[in-house]
Amino acid sequence: MQIFHVFILILIQCSFILIHTCCSFVSSSFVSVSAFAGKRYHHHHHHHRYHQLFAVGDLSTSYEWLANERGFHIEWMDPEESDDGCSVGISASSIERDYDDGLALSEIPVYPLDACYLPICSSKSPVMRNEEDYAILRNVEPRNVKMAQDLIQKNEEDRVFCAVMRANDTGRIATVGTLMRIVSYDEQLLWDGTIARIVLKCKPEKLVHIVRILNPEAWSRENRIKMSNEYLLANLLVMNVARDQSKCMTYKKTQDQCADIIKMYDNIKQVYESVGAGTVSADVKKRLDMDDLPPFALEALSSLPIMTSISVENEHSFWSAAFIWQKVCFTVREAKRINLQALINELTIEVAMKSGGPLNLPVHREDLPFEKRMELNQIEHNATQEFISKSNMDPSLNFQHLLSVSSTSERISSLHRMLSMEYDKVLSSVKS
Repeated sequence: MQIFHVFILILIQCSFILIHTCCSFVSSSFVSVSAFAGKRYHHHHHHHRYHQLFAVGDLSTSYEWLANERGFHIEWMDPEESDDGCSVGISASSIERDYDDGLALSEIPVYPLDACYLPICSSKSPVMRNEEDYAILRNVEPRNVKMAQDLIQKNEEDRVFCAVMRANDTGRIATVGTLMRIVSYDEQLLWDGTIARIVLKCKPEKLVHIVRILNPEAWSRENRIKMSNEYLLANLLVMNVARDQSKCMTYKKTQDQCADIIKMYDNIKQVYESVGAGTVSADVKKRLDMDDLPPFALEALSSLPIMTSISVENEHSFWSAAFIWQKVCFTVREAKRINLQALINELTIEVAMKSGGPLNLPVHREDLPFEKRMELNQIEHNATQEFISKSNMDPSLNFQHLLSVSSTSERISSLHRMLSMEYDKVLSSVKS
């Protein structure tokens, strides 16, 4: 019996390792949860029943109701809403103010996912500085595999698509996304030669606005049920972020906020690195909610990247700073997600062992008693609610807000607000 328990412990440990290995895949995997919720709820944006959580085990924050609750002005669209092409109204003055000379892109594939990518590779800095700055997307959904196959057949300059956030509660997509350029790919085959998945290595290049969905039928309920390989195509406008600089009425305040962001990040970085190195007390770790971080998170926090400077005139400097903070937020969320999954796995196996008889592996939640399934669901729900309440460390929705606002001063102010919340928390935890 002792040997059997040792075997179970090893099995649990292996599952932890598997989760650790897969953690970096989460932001680039398309999460097809509540695929049909949009038709039911998108006319009730401010109704209480709209507050629903899906995919809670992933600690997702991609919800329209949450965007509304946080006061974010994110514009969403239903790709299936029109039979003759779904268009978003854009005025001539808006094009003149916010878009790069009205530069239009036609018939660009749209990739909805439960993540937000920042346009960190601008035209002024076309080379990625670090390997980890590339976006890695692992395509397993039929439509995403087909999209990847079609794109890699094109010339290198035409291998682009629009990555855009998809709301888990409504199924709608944000109208502002990021133009991604494929720099390399890897086709992974099954034993019979069919494609299991295609891994894309991409550069996030430009901020784009979806003007029109050209094939709304691709997002139909029937196509989703059939797992159709037809992907969305859209006409886009490239957004010009830097155009509003001369019109910024709060230039001095925005400059001061840029300096504050650097200072606050340096202070947060110093405390986080002390946590990663194990040189802070257990009480401080607990107040920081970092008393049970997995090894990968401690390693990442012990050597955070340096945030050099942010210039009001330099779009790339802002996105680089925002990307650094997004990576910190993503590390914290993944640490919490892994701890949650480890707890769920442990409880699942514990319940399965108590049922008697030989242990059938793998253990599926649907095979557990109803009350235990509800207990596990409640644990995940509570963990997600707790994470959502700490909006300053959200790597998805907060950054979609950065994409969606129209001026640089608003973006800098929003990033300043994000860091301020964590800075205040860190400062009070250290001083207590």
